[in-house]
Amino acid sequence: MPKKLRSIQSCMILFGIMFFACAGVQKPAGESGVISILDLDCASCGGALERSLAPDVLSVKFRKLDAELVVRFDPKLTTLEGLTERVRKAGFKASAGGGKGHYVAAVGYPADSDVRHHKNHNERIDLDTVLVPGKYTIIDFTAAWCGPCRKLDEALARIVTKRKDIAVRKIDIYDWGTVVANQHLKNVPELPYVIIYGPDGKKLDAISGLHLGRVRNALGIATDDESE
Repeated sequence: MPKKLRSIQSCMILFGIMFFACAGVQKPAGESGVISILDLDCASCGGALERSLAPDVLSVKFRKLDAELVVRFDPKLTTLEGLTERVRKAGFKASAGGGKGHYVAAVGYPADSDVRHHKNHNERIDLDTVLVPGKYTIIDFTAAWCGPCRKLDEALARIVTKRKDIAVRKIDIYDWGTVVANQHLKNVPELPYVIIYGPDGKKLDAISGLHLGRVRNALGIATDDESE
């Protein structure tokens, strides 16, 4: 074999060895862990935390329903506890490890108020069956991760303290893809979503988002009466 040809063959063999060696090199997988967020106010807060950690980890995902951050990181640069401490310094309660995340507790209503909770989100519900004859009925579609829903609860709790002609029927959708959400919220852009009926069963208003003025107006309460 001519010397020049042998030289070319040797180069090709060397190139092949280097190619397969490089092809076998992969980026380090890193370590994975979960950070539980405690007493989280709303899902958007978790999304903000996800974005704040993103530049310094290999990947991060906020699990809305569990109030948890799933992170993958380079152990040479940080630790799960170190990332958890960063979440705490951002003003959130946090604990390394999964299964402990939760949202702020629901607002309590007066013991004698006419409030009922429907929590079976995988069961259809006929709204006509929950209307209370002779009372204003507020049907409130809500979820634990909805911060504005708690603000609505605070306002309704004050209202039903003074108004015994109001019934509140809370329907927990859990998430947008559940049976009850698909049944009633297909064209609803945001929570809270309330439908208000008069004592005669006539629909007075359907409100998406936190609009307390419209709620008070439907109930015949002056919108500038902050005591309500």
